[in-house]
Amino acid sequence: MRKLMTIAMVAAALTVVAPAAAQDTTKDIETLRGLILEQARAINAHDPDGVLKHYSRDIIVSYPGIPDTTYTTFETNYRRMMNPSITTQSVPTIDEVLVSGDLATIRMMWSTTITDKATGKATSRQAKDLQVWRREKGAWKFYRGMWHHIWPDAPKPAQIAISVPNLDAASQWYQQMLGLVVRDDRRFPEAKLRVAFLERQGIRVELVEMQGSVSKASVNNGLDNPAMVQGFGKVGFVVADVDGWANALRTKGVRFQLEPLTDPQTGARSFIVLDNNGNWLQFSSQ
Repeated sequence: MRKLMTIAMVAAALTVVAPAAAQDTTKDIETLRGLILEQARAINAHDPDGVLKHYSRDIIVSYPGIPDTTYTTFETNYRRMMNPSITTQSVPTIDEVLVSGDLATIRMMWSTTITDKATGKATSRQAKDLQVWRREKGAWKFYRGMWHHIWPDAPKPAQIAISVPNLDAASQWYQQMLGLVVRDDRRFPEAKLRVAFLERQGIRVELVEMQGSVSKASVNNGLDNPAMVQGFGKVGFVVADVDGWANALRTKGVRFQLEPLTDPQTGARSFIVLDNNGNWLQFSSQ
């Protein structure tokens, strides 16, 4: 008996256990790619059932700025959005499909163009989409996801428009105090309007003089704080040398609303001055 046990132990020690075969995901990846294309065809055909049949009843998708979206919400929204007065052309670009067991992730981008049939006006957008699919009873279903628009480059301020009572006086102030140069001066007699454009190093200020215009103070019980009137309150400029600008403007007699100070949280230096009409102009290091 002891001999048989010894042989068995040796045999066990010498036995090489074959590693588990790696999962072949090729077929699953092809299937998932096909399902994404089916979704696109259903969207373009305005077929909500064709889209929803691929969605798990437990689906949750996160969109920026709104609560997570569930199956019930998708069902309501898709049926409302399938508008016969528009055409939809939605094209997916699949970047990656990864499969592990009964879960899969898909990274893609959607390019969608919606056209109004009556006017022919078209709007286009792109969005990044990260989807998690789960195998449920042998069929792949869209289970979790995150989606967001691809926005164009962040807009950069290019022009500031200021309504003034006397364009010549305002133009002279901005030329002398900020070094702006007049690029254009237009008159529109029929509209009782005059507009001048001043520029310097990418900053463009539009001065507008319209007959009959009124000051903020006249409609705000004499208060001169722009925060007391809803709308744009001040114009901001970023400069490399805040204190240098403050000293230069002070020598020119510019009125200060806020003396130069340092923000204790950001470390930014800034000050606020008033133009010849009392508009607030802020100069900051960032």
